[in-house]
Amino acid sequence: MKLAAPELKVEPALTLNARIGGAADSAARKSAESSEVLCFARVFSGSIESDYTWTRKRLPFKLPARFWRAHVPGPWLFKLRWNPTTDSFAQTLAKLRAPGGCVRDDDAT
Repeated sequence: MKLAAPELKVEPALTLNARIGGAADSAARKSAESSEVLCFARVFSGSIESDYTWTRKRLPFKLPARFWRAHVPGPWLFKLRWNPTTDSFAQTLAKLRAPGGCVRDDDAT
């Protein structure tokens, strides 16, 4: 009869901090400040189906129409209905759900 291995429980932040010197705490703090969700996981190369390169000038694929403001010049980042630098996830979601051309806070005069 084979005995089951004991269950191993690990606290991700403590384990990561021990290996990378406090960077996990810094990442968790920045994640909380921006209302983002931080996930600790290991990604194996065999599970990656494709790589996407995002640049200021080029998107790797077309985004839905609700992501864009109409008739805004400049790179695609300036055309988004939300401000990726300052808007939290909740603010972004509200702007995406708003009807019509949502105005970004940085457009206010």
